[in-house]
Amino acid sequence: MMTLISIAAANFICRALAVALACWLSFRLFARFSNVISSLAAGLMLALACTHLVPEAVHAGIDIHEGGLVLLGAFAFFVVLDAVLSASGGHSHALPEMTKRAVLLGGSGVTEPLDRISGRAAALLLGAACHNFVDGVLIAAAFMASSATGAAVTAAVFGHELPQVVGQLVILSQTGLSKQRAAWLAFLAAMSSVLGGIAGWALFALMQQLVGYAMLVSAASFIFVVLSVLLPAMTHEQSQQCCGKIRMPVRELAAMAAGIVFSLLILAPLHEEAHVAVHEDIHADAPAAAGAQHRH
Repeated sequence: MMTLISIAAANFICRALAVALACWLSFRLFARFSNVISSLAAGLMLALACTHLVPEAVHAGIDIHEGGLVLLGAFAFFVVLDAVLSASGGHSHALPEMTKRAVLLGGSGVTEPLDRISGRAAALLLGAACHNFVDGVLIAAAFMASSATGAAVTAAVFGHELPQVVGQLVILSQTGLSKQRAAWLAFLAAMSSVLGGIAGWALFALMQQLVGYAMLVSAASFIFVVLSVLLPAMTHEQSQQCCGKIRMPVRELAAMAAGIVFSLLILAPLHEEAHVAVHEDIHADAPAAAGAQHRH
């Protein structure tokens, strides 16, 4: 029972701290650079989907052709979900919906986000929830190996999770959600790691089989968000003319490239270190457990 409490506490504290710190970074420190941060997030998510989530799903035992079908099906699901929610809300382009709030003493009102969940926001949140669930299972496996491994893996997961949550908050705000609602939704998606930790502790063998599929759904959602939200926004910026000339989004493209490099050089090693620590401890404990059984 103490192992379960440690797993749940580690997942909750890790995610709560990540969301709280990400809120401060996104809405205060980086508030003036939302376009750059969203482009950075695009690079992070693309690199994470293509170089980590999809390969890890295959490594987890999913057939390559089956994985391709799951990825395609998940992507198509997000396209349909976005179309349905956009049609019901009367919104048909990638820029955030805005409305005017009445002000006292006359005036034309204050422009602010409409604060309604779009298909793009739903896709991002679902993908983030799947990814957090997988991390929860990983932390559970680490604590089941040893407390020291659990603590090390939790710290590594926090390190790669923080910049992802920062990007998610900026993107959610750009889809038309208010800062407060974006923060709460990001927090709820992050709490799926607690469910993953509990499920990993109770049904470890079954969760190992489902982890690959969750990774593919998460990868599909990240690719969808980049293609449907971030790239159209960059194209919109490019189409704006200044002094009769079309401005190339050099800054945004550079930030996107930086996000890819950051993911490959820093975040990927952190996540790989967490996986290696878990697998080494599990394989090290297996012979000892077998020897104890043999003696009995």
